[in-house]
Amino acid sequence: MNDPLEVNGVQLDLETHEVVCDGITLDLSPIEFEILKVLMTSAGQIVPRYELARFVYGQEALASENTLDAHLHHLKHKLERGRRLIVKVDSAGYVFTTGDEHGPSNYQLT
Repeated sequence: MNDPLEVNGVQLDLETHEVVCDGITLDLSPIEFEILKVLMTSAGQIVPRYELARFVYGQEALASENTLDAHLHHLKHKLERGRRLIVKVDSAGYVFTTGDEHGPSNYQLT
């Protein structure tokens, strides 16, 4: 049995697919869960947009940018509740914050 992944008040259980944010269990779609898993696994580092799409939709998937944006929007709405956990870094990708960042310039490319 693996321990849940925990970053910045969010717990993600890879076995049960349960997500708890600040003590509240969230109801995520399978794609939202996969996006969150990729971002949390690389917490504090920029995940390029193409890489995020590849992990979520598969090697050969040609998901539209609007589809990825829609899933990210819904995930952020369910997750953030007044704080920023997923940050878009212009022309680079997305990062899941670890709670000790001082701005996008501190993020490292994965």
